[in-house]
Amino acid sequence: MQPIKTTNAMNPAPAKGIESFPTPVIDDVVISEIVNSWKGDYQPLEYGVLWKDVSHAPNQGSFPEHKLVFQEPTSEDGQWVKRIWVNDRVNQDSYNYAIKYSAGSQEHPIYIRTYIVPRETYAPLLDGTPDPLFPGALLVDEEAVRNEGELDSKYITVTRVYETLPGPEVPTKRYNERGDLETVIVQTVPPFTPPDPDGLLVTGSQVVQEEMGKGVKTTSTVQDHSLLLSKEKKDGLLGETITTDDIVDPSTPPDELNYSATGEIVLASEVKQISKTKAVKRTISSVTPKQLGATSLYPSPIGEVSAVITNSIVPAGTLPENGLFILKDTITPIDQYKSERETVTVVPAEGGVWPKVYGVDLDEQNGVSLPYIETILPTSSIFNSSTKEFVDNIEDYIYQIYTPIDEYKIKLRYYPETYFILKEYIRVSGQEVQIKLPDELLDITAYFGLDNGLGEGSSEGSGAGDSYNYSVSGSKTSSSSATGDIYFKIKKGYDGPINGYKVELFEKYPLDRNSIIKKIKNLYETQISGSPLNNIFKDLQPYPNIKRVTENLVIIGGSKSKSISTSESASVSLNGSSNALSDNTSYNVSVSANSVLIPETLHGQIEVTTKTIGSLGQINLTYAVSPPALQATEPPEFPPGLYLMSVDTAPYRFGFHKYTCIIADIRNNYLNQGLL
Repeated sequence: MQPIKTTNAMNPAPAKGIESFPTPVIDDVVISEIVNSWKGDYQPLEYGVLWKDVSHAPNQGSFPEHKLVFQEPTSEDGQWVKRIWVNDRVNQDSYNYAIKYSAGSQEHPIYIRTYIVPRETYAPLLDGTPDPLFPGALLVDEEAVRNEGELDSKYITVTRVYETLPGPEVPTKRYNERGDLETVIVQTVPPFTPPDPDGLLVTGSQVVQEEMGKGVKTTSTVQDHSLLLSKEKKDGLLGETITTDDIVDPSTPPDELNYSATGEIVLASEVKQISKTKAVKRTISSVTPKQLGATSLYPSPIGEVSAVITNSIVPAGTLPENGLFILKDTITPIDQYKSERETVTVVPAEGGVWPKVYGVDLDEQNGVSLPYIETILPTSSIFNSSTKEFVDNIEDYIYQIYTPIDEYKIKLRYYPETYFILKEYIRVSGQEVQIKLPDELLDITAYFGLDNGLGEGSSEGSGAGDSYNYSVSGSKTSSSSATGDIYFKIKKGYDGPINGYKVELFEKYPLDRNSIIKKIKNLYETQISGSPLNNIFKDLQPYPNIKRVTENLVIIGGSKSKSISTSESASVSLNGSSNALSDNTSYNVSVSANSVLIPETLHGQIEVTTKTIGSLGQINLTYAVSPPALQATEPPEFPPGLYLMSVDTAPYRFGFHKYTCIIADIRNNYLNQGLL
């Protein structure tokens, strides 16, 4: 067997406890003791056992409050064991701190204290506990960790951080999302410190409770808020619009809607509150309102002309304008500040005048097409000689019509060909003409009725008594009479429709019938290529002038009578006798003369034929017709022909009159109809 290796003596000597002083406080003593583990009574001790409860060599000293915290062999053979005895450290606050400064501010120290405390009795302090020596600093952090050294069995290391609160305000500068230069102040504050109140220039404030002992307050402010702009191209009249966003007090009113002298239009404005102390004012304006223009055909007083149609935005209250070339200027309110304006302006012709429009004035009723030219003149031009020059040296036969439009414009319509068109106009159409031809007297017969009469009568009487008488009477009557009447044999003239013509023409001056007939012949002949053979009006003549005279026949007649009467009487009495004899003859004559009106007729010379019926008997009586013959009328019969029956005249235009002529074609086929 190899002998056990003998351990060299320990240093310090086992019989002596060695004191050491780990802290500036002299009362904090660490005792290092060496004991022999080969001794028969040796055994490891429980950590924490008090010095006084363990036997020691007599020269070790007395440390009654020390406790065992560490033991380990100090030799290779394990014979010698080192024991470390410590007491609880006292008055650690007097020396165990380190100092650093919050954000480098010497007025805001941070004290960091490290304590060695018994594990069994450790209890954390409340956050915010003042520093034992510097009460302006408050406990903000505490940490307990194992003591990685000889004291680990019974002690822990506690680190306490005491910070001066509130800490310094540490500013930084930055640009926020609006582009504003923002001051951000970071400050360490006591726990549960509230953020700064919101304000117009406060962009943010918060306190983050990083731990129970303190928080970090971050407050950001700006000197002012930037005005943010956004631009947009708009269709229509608004052009480019700008939207401005500004941070304002919530009581700030929106911008007024308006139209400024610079042409800027405020279209919309609103203030929208985003917090108790701030609002966003958003205003939309059009800084360059456009004028939209297009050239198009546009209705005008003379028809469609080329015009520029312009739409724009104008201030409210803008008044429409008028002028020689302005067709329309309409202003429609959009709101109380602005209006939309639409202006239509004629594109001038060469020379800076209104264009000319050509048209035809169609008179459908008369079948007349009158070409005309229209234009617009300044109102003042009708009072000077320039008007005629403007319309190509107007002559007297070019007719003009002026129509006022407004105070600046007057419409001129002139007809350069009207005179010649109307002078050469003729329109012929078939026309059914109602006629009544004169009756024709063929012969006259006078009929006389002859009558006669004859009568006789007698009477006789006698008587006797004292006297005697008798009487005898007789009468004889004869008479004659003649009465007459007239019989006419008449051929009735045609009464009804016949073929004819309606001829329409125009003339500026009055025409008599002969002039009208001449013009009809000439115009019609010209329009059928000048061939007289084709001129249906070559024989046109005035309607014949039939002289009317009053014609009468006198019927002479009457009656005549003769009466003869006789009587004889006698008487005888005592007184005497008497007798009487009478003889009477009487005539009665009457004459009648009756006038008979001859109907209006045409006739040649007519001898009146006399015819009698009956006889006159014994008494002759005169009867007759006077005159015994009728002289021929002028004309004795109706002449056939093409006649101008009637002419109606009515005013037309341009000083012309319209003549409507009715022509009847009266030929023999109408003359032989109808005998009465």
